[in-house]
Amino acid sequence: MHWSLDVTFGDDDSRVRKDNGPQNFARIKRLALSIVANASGKESMAVKRLKACASDERRELIIREFLQL
Repeated sequence: MHWSLDVTFGDDDSRVRKDNGPQNFARIKRLALSIVANASGKESMAVKRLKACASDERRELIIREFLQL
């Protein structure tokens, strides 16, 4: 999990260090990693994230797949 978070989100370079920020961001990143990992397609997680950032339709599809609506 740590390797995936570091490669996908640059977790080691995170500057969030104050109060509850590190724990909160860790949970958000793990949730996002789970959503991206469960998305259909044979692309890498980085490519799936890039496509989701570039397209509202793709992002909606990924979220709907995760929620199984």
